[in-house]
Amino acid sequence: MRATLFTEYSFKVLLYLARKGESLATVNEIARECLVPKNHLLKVIQNLIHSGFIATVRGKYGGIHLARAPDLIKLGDVARQTGMNLDELECFDTDGRECPFELDCKLKHVIHNARRSYMAEMDKYTLKYIL
Repeated sequence: MRATLFTEYSFKVLLYLARKGESLATVNEIARECLVPKNHLLKVIQNLIHSGFIATVRGKYGGIHLARAPDLIKLGDVARQTGMNLDELECFDTDGRECPFELDCKLKHVIHNARRSYMAEMDKYTLKYIL
């Protein structure tokens, strides 16, 4: 299991916005404070908006803010929506490669259980917990 930079940046943005409370933040401000390149940040923010974690306010005094309270944002949900790669092994490959041990291998079952446990643990915690 591997968290991507995209997932890490997503957590940074959400943490920053949670600490700001009701105040709006700008992309430039977040990029500067979270040490995330602005071009990467724009993609992250777009995904977080689409996923319903953050919302925007347009206009001269606009910005972004959390779309829901920090205690309603599960870390597991963020990981799932931001592309946390939990299927890196060839066992889960859908590109047509075959494993010579596929018929009698229990590794896939073990990894499925491990992944389920990992995400279940992530789901126990909300953004508020890590503030």
